[in-house]
Amino acid sequence: MNWFTICNICLFVTSTALLALAYARPVSDAVCTRQLFSYSPALEAVEYHEEDYKGVFHQPSIYRGRPTDEIDEHWRKLWDYGGFNVPYDKLYLLNRSTETPWQRTPEEFGGGATAMLWGFHQLHCLDLVRQGVYRHVYEEKGKVIPAFDGPEYLVLMHIDHCIELMRIHMQCHIDTTPYLVKIDDSVPVGYKAEFSSHHKCRNYEKVRNWVIDHTAIP
Repeated sequence: MNWFTICNICLFVTSTALLALAYARPVSDAVCTRQLFSYSPALEAVEYHEEDYKGVFHQPSIYRGRPTDEIDEHWRKLWDYGGFNVPYDKLYLLNRSTETPWQRTPEEFGGGATAMLWGFHQLHCLDLVRQGVYRHVYEEKGKVIPAFDGPEYLVLMHIDHCIELMRIHMQCHIDTTPYLVKIDDSVPVGYKAEFSSHHKCRNYEKVRNWVIDHTAIP
């Protein structure tokens, strides 16, 4: 066997080994997130953790119950934030055209398209549905909710819009996490669902802080 053949064999073996190592190397959460979800500059803020939901029917929460100014403020702080910059050269990743007259951010923030976070809109919608459920409470207090200050057909259209978008989102990102059913002789049917299930979650605070730090349009 001549040296040329030996060198070719060595090169082939080395290349194969390097390729195998590349495929064997674990893929990071960040890489997976970019592959599995729509483009967003906010993806750089995404981190994951595991937790058990607190899902029992009577679970205390700062977001539950008859509306008060304090509860309303907790909800507002979940979603009421400004817009950020999406570079024009990234719009194709969102299946959008640069020919559309998008609102532009100030040049100091990039001068691209103004964008809002979809997750915040979903939380706004959930808040609106919550306020709709307790609409009579606000009326009793004489408190005007801007979304309800208008013709009734527009109020209901807004609520329907929110419900429809939440449905679309939930179907698009259908959660395959199992929740289990346990035997419980204290209830009439003898069993009940365990809604305090285990999930892999994004760190909401990290994403919210990213939006606050990158707000271009208040």
